[in-house]
Amino acid sequence: MAFRRSGPLKPSAGRGIVLPTQNKPKTLLTAKAYNQPSTVLTRLDRIIKPGASLEICVIRSQGGIGDVLMTLPTVRAIQEKYGGPVDYATDFEYLDGALPAVLKGVPYIRNVIPYRDVQPQLYDAVLDLTCPCVAHEKPHAPPVNRIDLFAKHAGVVLSNFQIDYYPQPEEIAAAKLFLEQDRVLGMRAYKLILVNPSSSTTRRDVPLHVFPRLLRDLMLKNKDARALVFTHYTDCADAKAIDWNNIPGVIQMKDYSVREIAAFMTLCEMVICPDSALLHVAGALDKKTVSFFGPTDPRARINHYPKAVAISPGNGLSCFPCWYDQCKSGLLCWKRLEHNMMLGTLHSVLNDLLLSSHPDLVYGKIFSKNSSYEVL
Repeated sequence: MAFRRSGPLKPSAGRGIVLPTQNKPKTLLTAKAYNQPSTVLTRLDRIIKPGASLEICVIRSQGGIGDVLMTLPTVRAIQEKYGGPVDYATDFEYLDGALPAVLKGVPYIRNVIPYRDVQPQLYDAVLDLTCPCVAHEKPHAPPVNRIDLFAKHAGVVLSNFQIDYYPQPEEIAAAKLFLEQDRVLGMRAYKLILVNPSSSTTRRDVPLHVFPRLLRDLMLKNKDARALVFTHYTDCADAKAIDWNNIPGVIQMKDYSVREIAAFMTLCEMVICPDSALLHVAGALDKKTVSFFGPTDPRARINHYPKAVAISPGNGLSCFPCWYDQCKSGLLCWKRLEHNMMLGTLHSVLNDLLLSSHPDLVYGKIFSKNSSYEVL
């Protein structure tokens, strides 16, 4: 596998991925709000016989990479309960085919198919998980993780909240080989930090001036560390203008696919990112993660990721969390970031040091035990 800029994905016809068909019927189902759970499985429960092995199709036709990953605990629970194969229908056109790509190798999914190609007559049940989770993400709403929302919508009870992601051996081998090339000679002798400075929306991104200074000081403080900064052609123009390679100890990695980035992530000590898809990949790979949250609430994202720490400068503001809804402060939350606190947090997480208490920090490893967190 050669690492290069990703073109349109052409999924393999092998296990777990199927090619699109030519016939594209209309979308089957309309989305329901999170507080209107689907009745598909409850109706199924009334008619199934003991020991039956049922074929079920799950649809997630909207949303991004993180949403697809957060549906997986629900999909796994469905497969375990009903025993038969589960097909997953999603959008093959989003971000060069990133959605079917992240499902590669998931053992409880038989096929990944384009959502427009679903033929309901082939299944015992078709469950639409295109429920609008954003209906719950409103100013001052109780923080509920989307993992829990998908399960609630489907009508299943989760005992295992782990997101599954399966890096392939050839992907990891290619990442190792890349780090042994001349331009990054010796990188594998260092503690590697994977940095994702941008999310799918600039409202969730840390202000552009923050990351270069933060990485420069972190590298000065940790001579045994190196950072791989992953940027993408979809980043905004100002983000593209940053000369990451001019920061000592930093190498810019441009236009890699999500699976390629995940392969590098397996070799890294720590992940630094905003509220983005790679936060959930890091959670699936059980990586130490420091994530940045501005207008969104980390309590609705990281509580199922034991090694995640969130820096949330909006804590204490009367408008937090606003979830972008009619923000009148110009995202004041981001303006309250404290450089020394961020640097100290990154240094402590990287080196497994005790984190100091700070009102802007939220800890995944303890938040799931907080009785104020609402799990539906």
